Amino acid sequence: MTFTYIDYLEEAVLSATFIKNEVVNLDVLGTSLGRDLKRLESNAEDEGYDVLGNPGRFRGIVANLLSLLYRVPGALPEEDIIQLRKKDEEYGGSWKRRGGIGAYFSAVRKIDRIEHRLSKMDLRTALENDTREEGILDDLGDLRRYLLLWESYWLWEEDGEEQ
Repeated sequence: MTFTYIDYLEEAVLSATFIKNEVVNLDVLGTSLGRDLKRLESNAEDEGYDVLGNPGRFRGIVANLLSLLYRVPGALPEEDIIQLRKKDEEYGGSWKRRGGIGAYFSAVRKIDRIEHRLSKMDLRTALENDTREEGILDDLGDLRRYLLLWESYWLWEEDGEEQ
């Protein structure tokens, strides 16, 4: 079996410092999440939306976002790895096929949905009242997994592995 970026990601994620299983105030979490999503979008715009080309501009924000997203109830790194393996089998590396710009625009759809929902209600209310299968919890999970893919790409690149 060939070692893939998902294998690399699994090692990194399960030992990551951004994963915290502590209880957090959902109102504070929602505010912080909105702030960091805006910072991510601003930096992406400054970099021509190439989120993979200059990790220095994004890694701190991505780590902050992952830290926040792993505080959302039900966010489990092991489940994210399972989902990423399944999607990688299904779609391959389509999330990065068009470089950093494609990776950004894959994730930004989730950001837009989350921001839209949070513009109407706070995170606590959204989590309590959005019972759709593809509701805000699903969008938060998808965004978390896209950000994990970015992180795996950067780690893989640092180690000089071929993508």
